[in-house]
Amino acid sequence: MGLHERRAQSSAGPLCRNHLILNVEPEGGIAYVALTWPGLIGVLTGTNRAGITAGYNELVGLRQDVRVAEPVFLALHRVLMTCATIEEAMDLLRKAPPLGNGSILISDARRKKAVVVEVFDGHVAVREAEGEMIGNANHVTTDLGIEGIEAGSPTWPACTVARYLGPPLDTDKLQQVMSDELVMLPINILSVIFVPAQNRMLLSRGRLRAAEGEFREYELFPQAAEAPERAGRAGTGRWPPTVSPHSDLKESDP
Repeated sequence: MGLHERRAQSSAGPLCRNHLILNVEPEGGIAYVALTWPGLIGVLTGTNRAGITAGYNELVGLRQDVRVAEPVFLALHRVLMTCATIEEAMDLLRKAPPLGNGSILISDARRKKAVVVEVFDGHVAVREAEGEMIGNANHVTTDLGIEGIEAGSPTWPACTVARYLGPPLDTDKLQQVMSDELVMLPINILSVIFVPAQNRMLLSRGRLRAAEGEFREYELFPQAAEAPERAGRAGTGRWPPTVSPHSDLKESDP
């Protein structure tokens, strides 16, 4: 069963105080939940009813040429609204390719699969998981084919700390990872763990060093709602399945 943790950082005070949880049911698309702020167009962090979750990290310290292209936040909005598999999401981003320089972690809860897609100046590179864990960062971890840009460690810092804690990784251990001094930045304003297979997320927000605060549980999608027909292509039966919102989750659970 897949877990997807995400941390957001910002030094802007209003972003720390004014978060929005948007539950969107687009006409002709896949229902999705986005964690956002007033005035932000597009998606920075979110998950859809098909089990696809996406989280964006900026690749800091890189400049790109001016060009006409779809902004990456709008491309991620299309990912959640239209994609039921990782392959569809990767294909969408390759065809965009979006404006922005970032590292996007995309996970598929149905198939227990995840990839990191890095975009920069029209280049798109994909890194797959080695083993049962993958993480993205604020530095390049793939070969983007751009002179002068070298890939850094794909496991530092979050995966390094998670491996130190040892398997199985559950939501309690992921909270420990996010609040670890090697991982958490002083400007951490939001920390979330998505558990799509259990139709829930654990969210801490509203303060700096958010990962040290209380994680509150939220239901992702109304249990009574029917999954869109498009989301049904990725598997059989209702998704997310009907589960107890308080059942324990471990990586080794069936």
